[in-house]
Amino acid sequence: MKKFKSTLVGNLDTFYLRNNNFRQDQDRAIRVWKPVDYSEDGEKFDVIYMLDGNNLFDCQTASYHMEWCIDETFTYFYQNYRTRCPVVVGIDCGKDRMNEYLPPFFTESEVEEIRKIYKPEASRDQRELPFDQLGEETFRYLFDDVMPYIEEKYNVRNDREGRYFGGSSMSGLMSIYAYQHYNEYFSKYIAFSIAFNMLSFASKSDDAYNKFKEEFKFYDNSKIAICCGGVDFEKDFEPYYFDFVKFLKEKGFDDSNLFTTHNPKELHNELQWARAFNSAMRFFLNMNKETN
Repeated sequence: MKKFKSTLVGNLDTFYLRNNNFRQDQDRAIRVWKPVDYSEDGEKFDVIYMLDGNNLFDCQTASYHMEWCIDETFTYFYQNYRTRCPVVVGIDCGKDRMNEYLPPFFTESEVEEIRKIYKPEASRDQRELPFDQLGEETFRYLFDDVMPYIEEKYNVRNDREGRYFGGSSMSGLMSIYAYQHYNEYFSKYIAFSIAFNMLSFASKSDDAYNKFKEEFKFYDNSKIAICCGGVDFEKDFEPYYFDFVKFLKEKGFDDSNLFTTHNPKELHNELQWARAFNSAMRFFLNMNKETN
């Protein structure tokens, strides 16, 4: 088996916070990356809370040995432009990821019907778990355990204007759900390769996606960044990307509060999201054209 060297740049704290309500991996790793100019004193830093934390900073720990390069991106921003960058808090996923990152898009009766047709893959280290919507449990863990700990131990902001939330694929779905239902906590959202197609994959219809759009609200004090590729598995995400971006613009989003990028040559992986993250953060941090 090939051994991957660490690609970590900068200072990363890793520790575990337990959640007894998770069905698996209750001791969950939390990874806190601090920017070059981080200090325990003085002005508090913005903070980004992100799911799939093991994939953010280091190829050695990443699921497929590809990372978002957040540490490299922010270090580059500081070294070249003295940009004050956020602290980044990554929450590792568990083996029950698909369910933990599925918000309650379906009614209980719909869940029972889906369970008849959807069977998760079993593996040697994972008993077969039933289809369930455990996204709210993940949010409870974030709000009740992770965020209070981070805000006590680190010099980060605890107001919505200073907080981001983000992820990709299923965790991108969690991010756009958070915009709709937990806007009082966050003002900026990274929602890459949003897995709307997984809703239709599970239920065999777009009813849940269409209902989500019907209930969607426009918050003029929030910003969203969305990306999508177009190769292999990512091609299934494209129709929803185009439809949802069009929908957001119809709801009132424009270039001041919506960042979008689509590259039909990109795969569904961290390499795409690393490139999109670099551009999205330039948008969020109001970095001008001279920084390109």
